[in-house]
Amino acid sequence: MKSCGCPRRAVTEMQRFKYTAKASPGEVVKGEMPAENEQVLVNRLNMMGLYPLEVSKVNGTKTSVTDRLRVPFRKPARGALVIFTRQLAYMLGAGMTLHTALRFLRNEAIDSPLRNTLDGLVEDLKGGKRFSEALSAWPNVFSPFYVNMVRAGERGGMLELVLEYLAQFLEKEEDVQKQVRTALAYPVLMGFMGLITVSILLTFVVPQIVSMFEDIGQTLPLPTRVLISVSDIFAHHWGIIGAAFAAVVFFLRAQRHKSAFVHKIDRLKLRLPFVGKLTVQAELSQFAQTLGALLAHGVPVQKALEVVIAASKNSVLQTEFRKVARTVREGGKLGTSLRATKTLPNLFGQMIAIAEQTNQLEATLGKLASSLAQEVDRKVEIFTKLLEPAMIMLIGLFVGFIVFAMMLPIFQMDFVLQ
Repeated sequence: MKSCGCPRRAVTEMQRFKYTAKASPGEVVKGEMPAENEQVLVNRLNMMGLYPLEVSKVNGTKTSVTDRLRVPFRKPARGALVIFTRQLAYMLGAGMTLHTALRFLRNEAIDSPLRNTLDGLVEDLKGGKRFSEALSAWPNVFSPFYVNMVRAGERGGMLELVLEYLAQFLEKEEDVQKQVRTALAYPVLMGFMGLITVSILLTFVVPQIVSMFEDIGQTLPLPTRVLISVSDIFAHHWGIIGAAFAAVVFFLRAQRHKSAFVHKIDRLKLRLPFVGKLTVQAELSQFAQTLGALLAHGVPVQKALEVVIAASKNSVLQTEFRKVARTVREGGKLGTSLRATKTLPNLFGQMIAIAEQTNQLEATLGKLASSLAQEVDRKVEIFTKLLEPAMIMLIGLFVGFIVFAMMLPIFQMDFVLQ
């Protein structure tokens, strides 16, 4: 039989890979998938809405995906990232293509690290990558939250709206962080100085006084014996303390990408007396603001909920939002779905349900977002104001206990002599 003379198509052998990928801020998934090579696998995972962390051939060697990611020598300034996001949203709204807008912003960028990042983004878009896929190659610049929001915007065809929201969110987050840093600067300095003072007392001063009591042969009271035990640990076992601290840090870093551990930490945050309520209020404020803004721009509620889920930073609440989105997809009401959750306050769902009945959902979401944001700001301000006197009181208690434990044997000795 004669050959047709046609060129034969090269057959690429499929390989099987194991992968570890981030599905949300607090959810990490693992699995196996066949692919021609690692890059094809990474592209498929991105299309599935997953952020790959580690890839390895079955019975092969593990390769960290972040090893191949672009890491800038210096991160762009936070303010530069906010301006970039807002300008990109304006340009897309004006009808400019994404590639053209990125090239223009790259040429106009003053911040050198941002210009280098935009160079890489333009190059990746030329190579056929989606915008979210190109962003995920810069994990030190664009957080998983940023990438997930952009990915949700791409899927729903509302990238411009998502970028506008991202710019507002990043700007507000930066303002809050500045306020907290300013408010905590003095208490943290006091705590650091207090820790140094207590450490010096326990390591150098207390042992000398203890030796004096031992020479006398006096029976020491319980507070003094406790202080001596703590002082002995600081003076002779500081290596063990350092090793234990390093072990805890290493354990937390190793566990931070495991969904079960992150889920437990997020659940613990919600159960803490002050932090739990503050976290829920902050998440609901973001939920209402994002959903209200998207609905006001004509985005269907189901697509808007996808963006809301991507914006959530607490895995427990994110799970609740997914349940709400699933119920709405099946024909349920948003307010009823929110009231059916176990974690979210019933009043929030009730307000949404009433707004749906009166066709005032967008306006109500805006009012709820504003009210909750004000409440969060008020609580953060109270917390930062109370922190300074609390630090003074805590340091005073430590130093006071040391002085009391040191003086108590002297008082007892004086009493016996009298």
